[in-house]
Amino acid sequence: MKLSQKQTDDIAQTLDMGLVCYIHKETGEVKEMQTEESAEIGGVEKEWREEMQVIEKEIDKWVLIEPMMSRDSFRIMSDFVEMEVRNQNLRGRLAEALNRSRPFANFKRIVDNSDMREDWFAFKQKKYEAWVRHELRHSFEFETEDTDEGTAISETGLTEAQMNEIIMMEIVVDAKDEDEVIMGWFHYMADELEFPFEAEMESKNRRGQTSVIQVDVLDLSDRNQNPTSEEVILEVSAKDSDRVIDIGVSKLRNVKGSETTKNAVAIWQYWEAGKYHI
Repeated sequence: MKLSQKQTDDIAQTLDMGLVCYIHKETGEVKEMQTEESAEIGGVEKEWREEMQVIEKEIDKWVLIEPMMSRDSFRIMSDFVEMEVRNQNLRGRLAEALNRSRPFANFKRIVDNSDMREDWFAFKQKKYEAWVRHELRHSFEFETEDTDEGTAISETGLTEAQMNEIIMMEIVVDAKDEDEVIMGWFHYMADELEFPFEAEMESKNRRGQTSVIQVDVLDLSDRNQNPTSEEVILEVSAKDSDRVIDIGVSKLRNVKGSETTKNAVAIWQYWEAGKYHI
């Protein structure tokens, strides 16, 4: 089942209001629901239970998605301040608000009375949409907006939008500095690369001449445990050779492996080329 861009937008907005959504796996029908506690407080407990009975009769056909946890919402506010706010005075006030008690209320009060109110809404909506697609990725496919980001740019069919989403939600999601970004990449590669696999890499001889050689990629290098490089390091050996050397992911070309392996390398090369953007 494929969800439309409008459905994704609507689900994101519903979750942002503190409601939950049940999405039917076969029809794409979306039911917006209060939590049991809020339904009871709001005096609609009877209606809520009737709706839940409908869902529970075929619970295996429905997917539940709930609002972000507070830490995820806080991260979005922090990202907005860091990435979007250029006015130093406003940036300082928002950063201070996030470091005080009641950060959500203080942030909202300041941004609502600034000239970046609409920018904040747009930024938050885009982040929430990416989060919805990430949370539902195993149950649904998604239509992409009619932009360049909807064009496949990897041999396995990944689009720019999909690569941005994976990097944002799975790799750099909690990173606070460059070391944590590299560790995020290491954990992602550890999960996605299926060893061994074949690839090509460029090699220089003593005269400085470059050639392309076939290699077997064997595993992640132990050097990743104490990162001194700006990328994930792999153990490889040339064809018909027992010598194992360490190289960075960026040196691989023409990967021959599983789809997840090819995707992981393609996403790294997209990141390395500086194309990633929020």
